[in-house]
Amino acid sequence: MKKEKTVKEQLLAKMEQISTYLSKSEPKSEAVKLAAEIVREDGVLIYTSADEFAVGVDAWVKDGEETVVAPDGEHKLEDGRVLIVAGGVVESINEVADDEELNDDAPVTRAEFTQTLKDLHEALGLQSQILSAIEFQATEDNKASEAIKTELAELKEAKEALETKLAATPAAKSVKESKGEKKALNLSKAQISELSTKDYIKLTREYPELLKN
Repeated sequence: MKKEKTVKEQLLAKMEQISTYLSKSEPKSEAVKLAAEIVREDGVLIYTSADEFAVGVDAWVKDGEETVVAPDGEHKLEDGRVLIVAGGVVESINEVADDEELNDDAPVTRAEFTQTLKDLHEALGLQSQILSAIEFQATEDNKASEAIKTELAELKEAKEALETKLAATPAAKSVKESKGEKKALNLSKAQISELSTKDYIKLTREYPELLKN
């Protein structure tokens, strides 16, 4: 890596350039020792007496057989950089943009296209599976809902049938009422007189009215 010039060295070089520029309005090529050159995008060569182009070095161009101070302004180089010249001195050098910025519009390779297509198919396949699962669950939910509705309808019908049956059934007599009822006595006096003493006593207990006869 080349050592950068100190500020003092750059100032001395600039003073020398200005002195040369003022002493010769049209400097000859033999008056400038050219050490490095750089190519503009239009093919024109820009020269400098320094070992390499950097901020603060002189800048020259060929005009026929003569070497003259490079015009002020921007000089776009073939490598993409922009050289800014002011008063015959390099004021700044704008470097090339990052590779990512330069390759934004670069064509896609076959491998990249294949991988992108594969990723797209996988994404679409996953989306299809998710949609199928959602549709299946919705169908199952609908089936369950219909089954519940059917069961509720059947229970309702059974309840209504039971209520109708209960309404048509006469009320049962209470136990008390059942015990209070007596069977009608269908025995004639002759039959009663033929009863044994034990049966007669039992019968009169149940039918005390017989004692009155």
